[in-house]
Amino acid sequence: MQRHALVPIAQFLQDRAKDQKVDLIELGCGTGRFHTFLRDNLPPDANTIALDLSPFYLEHAKRNDRRWRRLRAAEAVKPATFIHAAAESVPLPSESQDIVVMVYLLHECPSDARRSLAAEAARLLRPGGLCVVADSIQLGDRPALDSSLAVFKDFNEPHYESYISEDMAVVFCELDPERKIMASSTKILSFRKPGVCI
Repeated sequence: MQRHALVPIAQFLQDRAKDQKVDLIELGCGTGRFHTFLRDNLPPDANTIALDLSPFYLEHAKRNDRRWRRLRAAEAVKPATFIHAAAESVPLPSESQDIVVMVYLLHECPSDARRSLAAEAARLLRPGGLCVVADSIQLGDRPALDSSLAVFKDFNEPHYESYISEDMAVVFCELDPERKIMASSTKILSFRKPGVCI
């Protein structure tokens, strides 16, 4: 279901000049599998960064990137950049990215960390830039499931209960809400940084 996060990215890219370079960072990339999906849908010369706090996940992500590039041997595709760091404090300059992506990251974090992640996304984005979040649905998204959502916390997800009731528009208050897509038990939210694309 996370592939639905590609929809707002595709629209964003359609609205840009074709010769504009794209800089994208995925915060909390995990094994890097989704990062390869992102790269499948970006221009070949896009600069992509996969960031994770776990060095073990980053090693796996590097392997997935090598495999992805090997499958595209006919194309000259450079490797992704990998950064071992906390997503709340990315060692990159402000306004250096066009797209920031977070997939199934927010429900893993306490509320204050979610707000820090949102602020960091806003800091990293250029004016007019896009932030895409794919995560679990929340209370009210699928009312028939509301009574069973909180049970998920019993499966070693200590921050899930606070996540399902937190207003993401408030969390991402520095960005303008753009789109909401529901796909089964996944919700995709996209936000834009005020200003025009550079």
